[in-house]
Amino acid sequence: MTTTDSSACPYHNAVTDPATINAITGFRDVEEIFRSPVMAPFLHDGTEDFRGGTVRQIDGPEHRARRRVMGRLLRGQGDRRFRSEVLMPTVERNLQLALQAPGDDGVPRSDMVLFARVAFFQLAAALIGLDGVDTLEDAEQLRQAADPIQEAMRSWYMAGDRGPVMARGIEARDEFRLRYFEPAIARRVELVKAATTPEAEAALPNDLLTLMARELDPAWTGDEGLQLREAVTDFINAGTFSSSFTLVHALDECLTWRERHPDGAGRLLDGNFLAKAVSEALRLHPIVPLFYRTATEPVTLTSGRKLSAGEHVALDIGAANRDRDVFGPDADVFVPGRTLPTGVTPYGVAFGAGRHMCYGMPVVVGGDGVNGSHVQTLKALFSAGVRRDRDRPAVRNDRLGRMNGLWDSYPIEFAPSGQGA
Repeated sequence: MTTTDSSACPYHNAVTDPATINAITGFRDVEEIFRSPVMAPFLHDGTEDFRGGTVRQIDGPEHRARRRVMGRLLRGQGDRRFRSEVLMPTVERNLQLALQAPGDDGVPRSDMVLFARVAFFQLAAALIGLDGVDTLEDAEQLRQAADPIQEAMRSWYMAGDRGPVMARGIEARDEFRLRYFEPAIARRVELVKAATTPEAEAALPNDLLTLMARELDPAWTGDEGLQLREAVTDFINAGTFSSSFTLVHALDECLTWRERHPDGAGRLLDGNFLAKAVSEALRLHPIVPLFYRTATEPVTLTSGRKLSAGEHVALDIGAANRDRDVFGPDADVFVPGRTLPTGVTPYGVAFGAGRHMCYGMPVVVGGDGVNGSHVQTLKALFSAGVRRDRDRPAVRNDRLGRMNGLWDSYPIEFAPSGQGA
């Protein structure tokens, strides 16, 4: 297999031409590679300044240790607490602001892209432990501060010179460190120092920066750069970008489903049905299209496909989640509650699989698989009579090539009282 000479690239270990990496498209092969202990993640896009050394990139014992530490955030009822105390109050406040400010025609309006992103930025801030992100205005300021960082981390998908985008991302990251990160981590260090009894330690905040201040993972100790990358990459980026656009996809699919099944509109207030709809939206619309793995030794997959040691592969999540051999001849169609083979999750490999499976999954789908963040948010929206804006069409974002599951805007409006889902 041909690979790019990384020495010619300004970013260490970056593969600059995606055509040089073989794509794996079959669901069974993708799932097996995710679970294989000899298929390790690697940085393909030159974003070490944002991702280097984070939990999504490391492997082996170091990865297991950090996953155990970070698992404390959502252990037990942790996912429910973040939803009930942070996300849903934000959703309800945002919704009420929209409903209480109708246009000249008496119809309340909003934009689902901003609605979702602001809500998930506030959730991400709570998970990280950032201070001063208490209002919708605070969350919007955080979103604006993080936008150049997220753009830099996605710039590999863009056409043209990515240098200026990366430079803006680095500048924004440094501003984020000064404005948000350093004050918050300093406060948590002081809280940890003051917690001199078991009772005081148990009362410490349950957030990422507190885990770092407690030095529960030795790799974090004294390495502010790694601490910052962990917060930016796995919470500010992954925890807001994917979650918010997946929610927009889920709403879009549900609205289309309602148009095709007008007699079943009431099901959009049923949590069990919405859970199936969210899973189906996750399957059909993975926001990050490709995950990259390297074989650390020769591998022969169950399908018979052979991978040599050192071979890079791109796991095509979109193709795998539409594999007709697994999801049926209508794999491209939105069918909430479709019949699946034993052992296949309804969202496919949208969260990955195996040891690197997204640890934020319980927040999205819920520990019970029903009451996750997206279901609760959709239920609130449909209860308020959400529908597509009849005058303003949605605008898709096609500037990122293969990362094509995005919108620049998705205008929504709310039906008059009593005309909900």
